[in-house]
Amino acid sequence: MTETAQSPADLIRALLKAGWSQEKIADTIGTTQPTVSRILNGDIVSPSWRVFAALKGAVDSLAG
Repeated sequence: MTETAQSPADLIRALLKAGWSQEKIADTIGTTQPTVSRILNGDIVSPSWRVFAALKGAVDSLAG
C-alpha cells in the first residue's frame, strides 16, 4: 500500500472536516489563525517544516 502525499492545505482540510476550528489548529501547531487561513487559501504553499510536521502529527492523531 502506498501513502498518498498530502499538501499542508489538505492536512488542514482534514482537521476542519474532523470538527477542528482554524484557531484550534493554529494553537495545536504553534502558529496563528491567519497563517492557517493563508495556508488553506494557497497564499502559503510551503510553510516551514515545523508547521508541516505539526500538521501531519495532528492529522495522524485523528486516526488514534
